Amino acid sequence: MREILKIEKEIRLDCLGRGPELIGYMAMSIRLSPSLTRAITFAAKNMEGPIGSGLKRIIWDVYTRKYHSVEESFTATATEWGKWDEDLKRALFAMRTSTLEATEEGRDRSLNKAMDIVLSGTKKKMEEFSSSLSTPTTVLFALGILLPMILGAMLPMVSLGGLDLSYQTAGSGTSEGGIHPALLVLMMDVIFPVAAFLYAYNILSGRPGTRSAGWMGKEPLEKKVLILATIIGISLLTMGILNPSGAGPYLIVWSIALPPSVYLLSTTVRSRKGRNAILRMEKEFPDALFQLGTRISEGSPPERAMSETAHSMKDASVADLFRRAHYRSVVFGLTLERALFGDSGVLEGLPSSMITATMRSFVEIASKDSIKAGQMVIRTAEHLKELQRLEEETARRLKTSTDSMKMTALFFSPIVMGVTFSLYCLLVDTFLKVGSGGTLTDPSQFLVILGAYIILMAGIVLFFVSGIEQGRDRVERDYSVGRGIGISAGVFTISCFLCQHILI
Repeated sequence: MREILKIEKEIRLDCLGRGPELIGYMAMSIRLSPSLTRAITFAAKNMEGPIGSGLKRIIWDVYTRKYHSVEESFTATATEWGKWDEDLKRALFAMRTSTLEATEEGRDRSLNKAMDIVLSGTKKKMEEFSSSLSTPTTVLFALGILLPMILGAMLPMVSLGGLDLSYQTAGSGTSEGGIHPALLVLMMDVIFPVAAFLYAYNILSGRPGTRSAGWMGKEPLEKKVLILATIIGISLLTMGILNPSGAGPYLIVWSIALPPSVYLLSTTVRSRKGRNAILRMEKEFPDALFQLGTRISEGSPPERAMSETAHSMKDASVADLFRRAHYRSVVFGLTLERALFGDSGVLEGLPSSMITATMRSFVEIASKDSIKAGQMVIRTAEHLKELQRLEEETARRLKTSTDSMKMTALFFSPIVMGVTFSLYCLLVDTFLKVGSGGTLTDPSQFLVILGAYIILMAGIVLFFVSGIEQGRDRVERDYSVGRGIGISAGVFTISCFLCQHILI
């Protein structure tokens, strides 16, 4: 029962964020051929995750005789999804209506209506989610960052005797006035980080899904990098333990920070480079598509229209794609379909379902009616541009809720903790001069405890911020966490070093 509820929640969140993508794919197919079965199959082929599985289930339920027709199965699924997203249900019903229209004008009206419904509905839901982040983000920021930071800054004062957290020294029966290191570890490095992570994870579990990312994947050298990072961490930890004073505590802090940072950065750097290239190409694609459609509508053959579009967009990455497709069709005498999708075609292996699906629809309709293909491409470009505006506005709204958390975790908190450690060292030095330094926790232990807290909280905050801004983009999440851990550890180390030399 729990697994069923989990699957239903995933579908609900996927529907809330990826409805426009679904309607866009179905609209492409229906403009090519007004067949509901074909549109469902086309969308299922180009969509991953719960929605893609739900679309495949529509056809499967007909094969297994659960429903007598695709229309009946489609209606049942749209009604089911309508429990979570009424706008998506209305848009899906409009898609079905478009396949029944007798004229192309009527079909276009229904398709445009479906896209308008799902875009406005998704925009409203993302606005609601963005607004709902205010209180949870404030709570997470206060309890996960500010409160531990304030307590950490107060520890030097606590050690003066204002709080009775004394403990017995083993074998002596005497009471020490300082705070026990185990209590500091429990409070700063276990309770606060675990509570913050669980709360952040709970907030992210309610984030609507976003457009699928075909660039997601793992680097081939993950295991080797993990082994190397582990060796580095053990080496630094060993050196730190053997040298308990001086640079030893810093080595222990870096033995905590360096392995996950090195591992996450090295295993995502190539994927992130490919991800950014695809995002740049997808951002340029609607403009290129509009130019392509305009030239074809004016009478240019598709191959020449692609060449002219590539020339006008010059250095754009999507222009290079069009340029290579035109070159292959002219030099090797290939059809446009083979130049794009054949052996060694320019779209072979391209991890963007949006570009490949659009170009496949374009090639298929261009082989029948180039003028109609141009009109279809222009309408598709307009829809893709609307999707881009929606994504940009959503990202802008969500970003305002997370910027302060990111800056605090990366810079402000490490600096405050660095100053705190320096004040603590000054306090220890003063107590030693009057012969009562035994009442304080060892500064080396205090440094490691604060450093571990900084590293853990930076990782948790960057995990949360990336999840809010990028959704389920694993590549960007891992890169952000790895980068954040390294930056926070570096700022903390520099802050401790500089403040010690200034204050002591």
